[in-house]
Amino acid sequence: DVVACLLLPGGSISLCENLPRRSQRLSEFLAGEAAAAAGVELPPVLQKRYRQAEEAVYHDAEDPVVNWDVPELEAALAAAGLKVQTELTHFHREQLISAQQLARWFENAPGTYVDRLRRHGLNDEELQSCRQLLQRVFSTGPVTWTTSAVYIIASRDGVV
Repeated sequence: DVVACLLLPGGSISLCENLPRRSQRLSEFLAGEAAAAAGVELPPVLQKRYRQAEEAVYHDAEDPVVNWDVPELEAALAAAGLKVQTELTHFHREQLISAQQLARWFENAPGTYVDRLRRHGLNDEELQSCRQLLQRVFSTGPVTWTTSAVYIIASRDGVV
């Protein structure tokens, strides 16, 4: 509503938003080419639990930081009386993941990635195993990192 109120008649707003729900899953690096290149093998039971916990994190209805996607953005803008046009895109880049970045993700603090995984069923021993294996994968060089974003144009008077 605030954005819609600020727009002049005929005005529009253009945004590009990263989509947390569609973000890169670290568990993907513990299977396939990246894991094979690093000589990493995550036990299948733990691999399944890790993937399930990660998906639960990004679909947690109680966590507004990560639980939204394109339909929620479109609905919020439409509810404010705006005509909305969206375009979803995916970016792939070679990314070096530093030990410092991995440490931030696995920092034992409220709201962190590891805290969210713990709340969705992984125990400390499993999390430590995953972290150690991810460190091995990331130490071999860059990985292909995927980001999803939505381009949004919203207009007050219905012209997009």
